[in-house]
Amino acid sequence: LITLGYATIRNPDALELEETPLELEEAMKLAERGNRDLVISGEDVEISRRERQLSLRPMLPQIGASLDASWMEPGGLEGVIPERVLATGVQARQMIYDDATISQYRASGRLYEGQQQNYEAVRLDVIRDAGVAFLRLQLVRVLYELELQNLRLTEQNLALSRFRVDVGYSGRDEVFRWEAEVAGRRSDLYRRLAIVESRRVELNQLLAVDQSTRWNTVEIPVDSRVFPFLE
Repeated sequence: LITLGYATIRNPDALELEETPLELEEAMKLAERGNRDLVISGEDVEISRRERQLSLRPMLPQIGASLDASWMEPGGLEGVIPERVLATGVQARQMIYDDATISQYRASGRLYEGQQQNYEAVRLDVIRDAGVAFLRLQLVRVLYELELQNLRLTEQNLALSRFRVDVGYSGRDEVFRWEAEVAGRRSDLYRRLAIVESRRVELNQLLAVDQSTRWNTVEIPVDSRVFPFLE
C-alpha cells in the first residue's frame, strides 16, 4: 500500500526567493551595456575613425621649422668671417593632387560609415533580443500562474468528490478520476516551472548578469486609446 500526501503551505510568500523588479526599458539598457558583441563593434568603429584621421594627414598643409647653428675659427680672416653662424628656416608644403592618397581617404570614409551602420545594426539586434526574452519570461510566468490556478481548482474538485463519496452520493471512481486529473495538473505545473527557469536564464545571459538573478518583470502598460481591442 502506497500513501501519497500533500502539505498545504499557510504562508507561501515566505518561501519565495527574492526577485528584483525589471521593466522592459531597463532590460534593454542592461543588454546594451553588457553585450560583448556590441563592445567589439564599438571598438571597430573607433579603429576605423582613427584610420580615417591618419589617411587625412597627408592632405593637410605640412609646416616644418629648422634651426642650424655653427661655430668657426676665422684665423687670419677675423672680422671678415663671423665666428658664429645661425641659420633658421620655415618650410610649408601643400598637396595639390594625389590620386592614391585621395582614394585611400575616400575608402576610409566609406569604411567608417559602414562600421557605424554595423554598430547600429548590432545594437538594435541586442535590444530586440533583450525585449523578446523579457516578453517571453513575462508570458511563461503568466502561464505558470494559470497552471497553478487550474491545479488549485482541480484540488478543490478532488476534495468535493471525496466528500460526495463520504455522504454516499457518488462512487470511488469519481475520486480516482479527479486524483488522476490532479496528478496531471501537477505534472503540467512542474513542466511550466522548468520553462520559466529556462527563460529566466536566457534573459540573464542576454543581460550579462549573474545567472542566479531572479526578476519580477513589470507589466507593460498599454494605452487603450491606441489598442482598444486589448480591453
